[in-house]
Amino acid sequence: MENQSPQTNNIQAQLIVGNQELLASHVETFLQKTFCPTLQSNPEQSGCFCTECRKIKNRQHPLIVWIYPEKDYTVDDIEIIFDRVRFTLENNQPFFFVLDKVQTLTDATANRLLKVLEEPPTGYHFILLTTNTEAILPTIISRCVVVELEQQALDTPIDQHPLCIYLFNSDKRKDPLGFEAELRKQGLNDTQSTDLLQQMIGHITLKIRTAHNNNQSSERLAPLLTHLLQALRKPPQSGSSDIFWKNLFLNLPRS
Repeated sequence: MENQSPQTNNIQAQLIVGNQELLASHVETFLQKTFCPTLQSNPEQSGCFCTECRKIKNRQHPLIVWIYPEKDYTVDDIEIIFDRVRFTLENNQPFFFVLDKVQTLTDATANRLLKVLEEPPTGYHFILLTTNTEAILPTIISRCVVVELEQQALDTPIDQHPLCIYLFNSDKRKDPLGFEAELRKQGLNDTQSTDLLQQMIGHITLKIRTAHNNNQSSERLAPLLTHLLQALRKPPQSGSSDIFWKNLFLNLPRS
């Protein structure tokens, strides 16, 4: 497909957090806007009943695999992923795996899943759904962009976090000493740094998708999203948060 959203092109693994009803609605809407020509050409339209959308709602779309474990995940539940990713996709064709209730991943299934999340084959995307991140291995979370639907519903102003203001505001980017002072004031540890970075990525991803749906330009945000995604691949290790943030700030793409 030629007309894909920036979110589809840039992000191969998402962990979406929220209540069960909100999760189902969100992922259906996202997939409809990815595959439906009508919604792509009319982004303000709230719904559609075309063949593509009906297949998504009925869990029958040929480019989407939905995985719903009966209880805890077993290795057999996720084996379909490894069977499918052996095949090369056509150019620009996205394929999605939607894994529900990933809080029920056992250690064995989580470690098996990590193998494909670390280096997803071209064109393959993973949407992991959960109501509780506490039960998910940190290694799984670190491979995903985390989107917290409940926080978005409450309109949590992540863009007003002191460090985010320095990263998002072009004028503030010219003040490395101010950023360093704010960094010392925040005193983030490694886990807090990774959590904040994931929230920033989720926020920018949402802004890009909103701009795309409203036929607005997102060229200014796309380089920043790419920069943050690259940083997330090598999150801060023990005691290295300050260096991590300083390097991220100093190497920001110039707008």
